[in-house]
Amino acid sequence: MQIEVHIEGDGVAAACCAQLWTESGQAFTSSRVVRPKLGAVLLSRQTVALLAEIFPSVDLVSVGHPIQKRVVAWGPAAEPITLPHSALVISETDLLGRLWAQVRVPVQPPAGEWKFLSSGASGLQQRAFGTRVASVVRAVFHREVDQSACWIESLDSGWLFLLPRGVNESATLIAVGETPGELLGHSRVIAGLIRSLEGPLAEFAAYPRIADPVCGQGWLACGAAAIGFDPLCGEGTGNAARQAYLATAIIAAIRKGEPVDDLLAHYASRQMHGFLRHLQICLGFYQGGGSGAFWRSEAALLQQGIEWAGRVLQKHAKPPIYRLVGRQLEAIHTG
Repeated sequence: MQIEVHIEGDGVAAACCAQLWTESGQAFTSSRVVRPKLGAVLLSRQTVALLAEIFPSVDLVSVGHPIQKRVVAWGPAAEPITLPHSALVISETDLLGRLWAQVRVPVQPPAGEWKFLSSGASGLQQRAFGTRVASVVRAVFHREVDQSACWIESLDSGWLFLLPRGVNESATLIAVGETPGELLGHSRVIAGLIRSLEGPLAEFAAYPRIADPVCGQGWLACGAAAIGFDPLCGEGTGNAARQAYLATAIIAAIRKGEPVDDLLAHYASRQMHGFLRHLQICLGFYQGGGSGAFWRSEAALLQQGIEWAGRVLQKHAKPPIYRLVGRQLEAIHTG
């Protein structure tokens, strides 16, 4: 059965869906939406490997800045500890530019009986469990700073995340709870690494959120349009790539004649389980980050999200009838 597919969006999920469909021979159209890009994203080693599976000719290692450890000071008066960490820092513009450059996008008017809504897509309703907004600014290091480490620090009224980008590049500082300057004024760890801040601020939502619903007849939400992660507790890039595998497998199963309602229920269940796990991880961090009003308020909203997601899963829970094997969904035969 032939299916017409249209991808709306510009992010990693959209690029991955397009590439996977190109390889499988599934026809599609695409409309990319211009949106602000993050100055830097942190990609885990697992995410770099996952993207390499989808885009084998894209070399992210040569353009990213390697991270080998993270320094964490988390909790009231906590002393910093150093942990091993294998990751890459890369600008979102560079990342998306290299991924989309490998995709052969058909030049056709937007069409499609199935739509995939990714980053930048409009019209989706989301449930949010938090109010925190991240402010991003460029930071100039002191010369002696270790460029192989990233730093995370909690404070009474928020947290800081500092990502180096190499000796010839300004670092990226993310501040949540208050402005970068206000949080640096109380910092015991990160403030000592920074000589100055520069450039205009950018802002993005840093609270967990999920499209409600996340799919329906004729459409699936992917990437940030489906689930928004708190950058402290999850990696949106890796999740977007995994969602692309599942979303493209859903279409392949529809082409084979599998029941659409069952496939949509499977997709929605997988997204809700992933969102619940993210909320639970976030709650542990926000309960331990501090005792002030910021931490209490955000933890309470996360708890509300956990209870809501639990109710949704309890109401709609069914035994899984599919599993993703490679790039294909296989029915789970019971009995």
